[in-house]
Amino acid sequence: MFDLYLRLYHIGNTVFQLNITRNSTRVDSYTNGRWIKKENG
Repeated sequence: MFDLYLRLYHIGNTVFQLNITRNSTRVDSYTNGRWIKKENG
């Protein structure tokens, strides 16, 4: 069952969290202690 994929990308001092669901894709980027949430789909 592929309901949720969880990926963590560590680039420099920036952590990118990519969440892929069957309906939508969320890209959460953590920079300078702040969370920036972007929803595509």
